[in-house]
Order: sequence, then C-alpha cells, then structure tokens
Amino acid sequence: MSPATAAAARERGFRVVSEIALPPGRYQLRASAAEEGANRSGSVFYDLEVPDFYKAPFAMSGVALTSASMSATPSVRPGETLKDVLPGPLATGREFPRNDQIALFAEFYENVPNAPPHTIELSTTARAEDGRIVFQNREQRSSADLQGKTGGYGYGVRIPLTEFAPGTYVLRMEGRSVNNATAAREVLIRVR
Repeated sequence: MSPATAAAARERGFRVVSEIALPPGRYQLRASAAEEGANRSGSVFYDLEVPDFYKAPFAMSGVALTSASMSATPSVRPGETLKDVLPGPLATGREFPRNDQIALFAEFYENVPNAPPHTIELSTTARAEDGRIVFQNREQRSSADLQGKTGGYGYGVRIPLTEFAPGTYVLRMEGRSVNNATAAREVLIRVR
C-alpha cells in the first residue's frame, strides 16, 4: 500500500470485494479474516439463496448500495460489475452522515414473452421512523425497450441525505408490471 492508502485504511478500514457467479439455489457463504502478527481473527457465515430471476413473471434483484463517503474507504478488487451504474464500490455499512449521498441500484426482470405493450413503473421511497415519506422517486419504462423478449430493466437512484434528520429510515425500491405484478425490496439505513 502507498503511505496515503495505508493511512486511509488505518482511519476507515478497508474493504475486499469479491464476486461469485452461482446458479440458482441455496448456499452458505463463509468468510474469515486474520490480522497478521496481532493474534486476531474472525469469521462470518451467511445463508443465501440465489433466485432464478427468469422463472417468475416479474422479479427483482437485490439492492446494491453505495455512498459518496464510502468511496474514500480503500477497496481491494472493487469489482467491475456495477461500475457503470454506481459511483463507487458497494457499501457494507448502513450508517451514513447527513452530508452524504447514497446511490441504489436494482434490476427488474419481466418474463412474459410477447406481452402487449405496457409501462413498467419503478419507484424508490425513504420512510422515516414515524411513517413520513421523506424522499420519493418514480420512473416509467416501456416494455418496448425489451423488443418482445424477456429481460431486465436497470433502475438506479441517488438520494442526498442533507435534508434527512438523524434517525432510522426504510428505503423501498419497487417495480410494478403488467397485471399489477409487483416486486420490492427494503433496506434499513441510519443517518447520523
């Protein structure tokens, strides 16, 4: 590491990003780390299911999230998959300062071949602990974008946190397709 990167790693930690291509199914991810010469180590086990996005008529990926402040954390192999849709490497934390901006990205998959032309509605909301909606974004996509085939719609949104009071928020990304088919995911964040 360069001296500047080493100083940033001491202050902010560092992140290692790896990608694993897996077919649909259930898996257990195991990760471990050890600090050389410090006699410290740890491990994490995580059960996950890789869905088959092409089975259901309408499906949604997980939500990828990053922030402007997370870009300052040194990253080993930051990954290339989302570099065109997110401004930096994925964030592992879910707590952000008020002067930050977060970016979210998800894909929605429509698997109804030869469906009549229609509109896909995509939305993101941020809801405060008291239920108030403090941020909302809505977009529409035309099924003509898929040219009669099955496939996905990428959807990204950036949310400045400057107007958010400190507290916990639920971010909800949702898509609505033909015949009111919906898919949604929620992410909990904390603003300090």
